[in-house]
Amino acid sequence: MNDMRRYSTSGIFISVLLVFSIFTLISISEVNAAEVISVNAKGYENTIIIEFENESTSKIKTVKMWPGGEVAFTSFKSEPGWGGGKYSDSKLLIFTATNTLNPGESVKFGLVTDEKVNAINWKVLDRNDNDIDKGKISIQVISETSSDIIEEESKEVEQAKEIGNELYGTKKFIPEKLRVGSDIRLVGSGFDTDKELKLYLDTTILKSVNTDEQGNFLTTISIPDAYNVGTSEFIIKDEFENILKAVKEVKREIVRGMILDEGIRADGRKLDEIRPISIETNLLPRAHGSCLFTRGQTQALAVATRGGDMDAQVYGNLTDKEEKLEKFMLHYNFPAFSVGEAERLGPPSRRELGHGNLAKRAIAPLLDPEFDETIRVVSEILESNGSSSMATVCASSLAMKAAKVPLLKMAAGVAMGLITEGERYAILTDIMGLEDHDGDMDFKVAGTFDGITAMQMDIKLGGISLEILKEALYQARDARAYILELMENAAKEIKYNEDVLPKAISFKVDPDKIIDIIGTAGKTVKDIIAKFGVTIDLDKETGKVKIYGEEHKQLQDTKNYILNVICKDTPKIPEFEIGSVIEGEVKRIVEFGMFVELVEGVEGLLHKSKLNGKNPSDFNEGDKIKVKVLSQSGFKIELALVEE
Repeated sequence: MNDMRRYSTSGIFISVLLVFSIFTLISISEVNAAEVISVNAKGYENTIIIEFENESTSKIKTVKMWPGGEVAFTSFKSEPGWGGGKYSDSKLLIFTATNTLNPGESVKFGLVTDEKVNAINWKVLDRNDNDIDKGKISIQVISETSSDIIEEESKEVEQAKEIGNELYGTKKFIPEKLRVGSDIRLVGSGFDTDKELKLYLDTTILKSVNTDEQGNFLTTISIPDAYNVGTSEFIIKDEFENILKAVKEVKREIVRGMILDEGIRADGRKLDEIRPISIETNLLPRAHGSCLFTRGQTQALAVATRGGDMDAQVYGNLTDKEEKLEKFMLHYNFPAFSVGEAERLGPPSRRELGHGNLAKRAIAPLLDPEFDETIRVVSEILESNGSSSMATVCASSLAMKAAKVPLLKMAAGVAMGLITEGERYAILTDIMGLEDHDGDMDFKVAGTFDGITAMQMDIKLGGISLEILKEALYQARDARAYILELMENAAKEIKYNEDVLPKAISFKVDPDKIIDIIGTAGKTVKDIIAKFGVTIDLDKETGKVKIYGEEHKQLQDTKNYILNVICKDTPKIPEFEIGSVIEGEVKRIVEFGMFVELVEGVEGLLHKSKLNGKNPSDFNEGDKIKVKVLSQSGFKIELALVEE
């Protein structure tokens, strides 16, 4: 500044100012290049700490900073004696000193943005709000967020440097240098909420802190005088997760070791032993058929319902010309309470759809093809600890038996597991959730005494040998036979809910007579259904008539009534001479005209256009009028009004 005062002319002053401006631009570009902040993979906030050092002869009162581009500051901090605020939509920060920053002194500011920062612009003012020459200000980046990872830790650890007695940043920090005997103030954000964190210096715990409801913490720690901290690392850990990870790993080794070394499973069973099974049938008195199947801590309640064609699910493929009927449905529900959790009820998940489809594929081939009723089975999983889909197969088979649905054979299912370690392996029968989680395979096999009807394999290995697969299938066959034997014994003890089971009879008529049963616009069949309280299915192609009701007498009476309808002599159609005049009776008045009875049981249409200028409203039902026959086609007779 003193050099500037030596120049008296304005031209020289402007020239020097231009040179200084160019120097300033170069300085800014260098600063911007040094202030690039990288965003880590998880998108945490970006933290950068900037230090301003006053090398001028003036006293600094105000520091202004704003990021380049559209980036905004989300938060900031400053050293004691400096107050700050955000302006212009959080893009401008203005820090003001309580006193001033004297020559030779420095001040540090911590800035946080939510995006990558390519440049930070700045301006410094003295106590008279005059710009201070940027060439007289030293600015440097002390620290910035990085994405360095400590491999032995379970979480990312981000770096920051010590800033006097205060440390700015997000997530976890490792100061590069710590002063012996100093107090350090730690500010952290972005952690899990309400968690206890351990503050370590190498392996020594210095302090425990708790995060608040927003996942932030603020604390001060003291570095021991006797501790060599020059090259030590300061780490913040969520101790619970490390302990949990270690416990899970030890637990996995114990579970697998017991199986391979001792042939004993976590619940004390042998490798091919099945958990205790209990079966209850028709425990729901108002359901057509039900079964509660319990195997260990897995329990499925299956409910079977029988219905007619009107109860089937209608579907169609893109290439189909006609709709199709799905007459066997099996739905699987897995509520959260079955595994001790609380969640909102919602639509079936992909897992539920897949398990239900697996159970359906196991049972569908065993349905009697002569049984043409619609069947819906719903399996409610009340408790689950392994292979609830296979419990669904067992429960559904027995529920259908309890509903008197004819099955060629019953199906049972079991889940097989595998533990491998090098050349050693062990095949497990009826695995539970722990063995599914820590094991290498979940192999579900369902079928009958004679063979397999459905299977599904979930495997964590690259593949298994043919020898292991063969052994697993034979071991599953033995387990399936044991379960089927228990199911057969339970089926013999079924007490049917006769009062609620649907009753049906079927018979065939001439397909041409189906239209007589339906009647005009369905009037006849609707009257029959309302009169007898039954459900009727009609097949126009085969002439098959099926009646569903609650009592056998009700069904027989309905059948006799239908036979009487179709066996009535077809009335003879009288032939009327075209042009003849007949006196008839108005039977019905409709919007487009009137129906006039010419002889008993035979009506003709007198259209309103044939009323010679009169309206249908000018007549009443029962009026005697004279009409002329204009045309006749069977029972379709066209009439015109004759004036007297």
